Amino acid sequence: MSLKLAIFMISYNQKDYILEALENVLNQEVDFDYHVFLSDDNSTDGTDVTVKLFLKNHPKRERVTFISQKKNLGWMPNFIFTLNKCVSSGAKYIAMCEGDDYWTNQKKIQKQVNILENNSDVVLSCHQYEELYNDGTTKKCPYFRKDFFQGKDYFKFSQKDFEDFMRIQTMTIVFRTSALDLSLRVKYDYYCDTHIKHHILDHGLGIYTKDFDAIYR
Repeated sequence: MSLKLAIFMISYNQKDYILEALENVLNQEVDFDYHVFLSDDNSTDGTDVTVKLFLKNHPKRERVTFISQKKNLGWMPNFIFTLNKCVSSGAKYIAMCEGDDYWTNQKKIQKQVNILENNSDVVLSCHQYEELYNDGTTKKCPYFRKDFFQGKDYFKFSQKDFEDFMRIQTMTIVFRTSALDLSLRVKYDYYCDTHIKHHILDHGLGIYTKDFDAIYR
């Protein structure tokens, strides 16, 4: 059976947070096959040991490929390395969650895959989120013009909307693998996840839902 979804995860010195992120990824309730690619960038705080111990007897450990880098690559090289692992898996879609963020709804990726399956004009699905602060408080963060929803539970947006009005956090997105072109990074002196989202939208629309299904730390 072909892989429907690859889940991108990276970590660096996130020992205190990585298990919350990984556990919420593995707790997803879906009707399709998915696989997690988690690359730790040579953490010095024991993040890699924490992950290995967690996965050792986990019933879903076969769903995870954990890479412990032998030397520190740096944030963006590790980011690209892990995205390439996701692409090489042959998955139709890619979801993303960095090691200090986490998902809060067990049906998050099922909902987003359903959206992409049912909207051929859409290449990227994302949603609202909450920011978590060091004192334990949270704040809901919708970064767009509020009239975009127009009484609905979602709105579709263009690349121009993204440039002009919107901020999309990485842990909220699921996108079509076919819309990802990492070769475009040579155009930029500093290439980051914002460029990736921008160029995914070269290929179609995004869709933004009202769901608060993730925490950004």
